[in-house]
Amino acid sequence: EFRRVLFRSLMVHDKMHFDQISAVLGIPKGELKAMNPHYRRDIIPASPETPYAIKLPAVYSMSFIDNMDSIPRYQELR
Repeated sequence: EFRRVLFRSLMVHDKMHFDQISAVLGIPKGELKAMNPHYRRDIIPASPETPYAIKLPAVYSMSFIDNMDSIPRYQELR
């Protein structure tokens, strides 16, 4: 079954792992991988000098913007 998803492209200015984005936003990691297949190791290698774009389902875009500073610092406590 084909499912159409509205998405937004947002610029990232800090290195982030898909696990961090998934944990903070609650978006399935598989969905991140499907929308961003060019990040082969699930890492966005961004920096303030070299931003990268990420595609997210539109419903997560405002949450991503609101949490953009905390996502790179998120570490799962085990």
